[in-house]
Amino acid sequence: MESLPEELIQEILLCLPPKSLVRFRGFLLLMYNFGHHFVLWNPSTRVVKHIPRNLLWFREFVYGFGYDAATDDYLMVLPIVSDEYIDGILVEVFSVRTNSWNQLNCDFPYFKFIDSPNSSEAGSLLDGALHWLALRLGRATIVAFHLTERNFRQVPIPDDFSNRPCDLKLKVLGGFLSLIIENDDFQNEIWVMREYGVKSSWTRSITLFLSGTYGTSVSPICYTKDGQIVVLYGAGLVKFNHKGQVIEACIPNPKLYGTADASVYTESLFSLPGHHGEIHTSESSNEGK
Repeated sequence: MESLPEELIQEILLCLPPKSLVRFRGFLLLMYNFGHHFVLWNPSTRVVKHIPRNLLWFREFVYGFGYDAATDDYLMVLPIVSDEYIDGILVEVFSVRTNSWNQLNCDFPYFKFIDSPNSSEAGSLLDGALHWLALRLGRATIVAFHLTERNFRQVPIPDDFSNRPCDLKLKVLGGFLSLIIENDDFQNEIWVMREYGVKSSWTRSITLFLSGTYGTSVSPICYTKDGQIVVLYGAGLVKFNHKGQVIEACIPNPKLYGTADASVYTESLFSLPGHHGEIHTSESSNEGK
């Protein structure tokens, strides 16, 4: 595979669904080949940038992608989880502008990241920081890595949920940090932090009622303009009304359960700083003229 032309690799990416998607400022961060490769892709301009592989990558990890306004740079963040670290953590940061990886040693008094056991997990980007769920003293909390200050902070969650780490998911919905709590009765509650960093501002937004056909877990994608919510359920998309009732569903193939991911994309002509490793097809070049 390493001998394949870059143009052919790009066409493969355009046709195959990635395992994970992260969106920011018109770009998608795509992970494929079991997390061994990452690329940045702008579907509007058909520009693809391959991120050089980091030797510390392994299958079970967390990562994130965002923009550092202070340096006008796009960053990929890779916290390295290891039993060797007790009060600190090694963080690998890739700069698109310099096309290089740098290491940081950060204070991190948490046991491990949680959210998707035995798989990779993308951080939720909000207010210049990437957010993940983590365990501290056996209880769940949210940790945020600030892209400009390069440090971790704690974001509180409701006490009732901190002892249910396996039932929680973290997303950004409608511009707010949101927790998805999976209950045993085929219901998923979505709680929203109305004021960032304020524990008392967590409020329940909606309860989604599921059929259980494809499990009990959903992954919210976005709200529509009229207040409905679209979620990934199995390998398909389901739309719920404001009462949490299913009003539309598209489940293309039940056998694909657990293999899909989705993100909202906003068309953009943004370019990447540095211009390292970008690929332009002839079609994209003509469109840009």
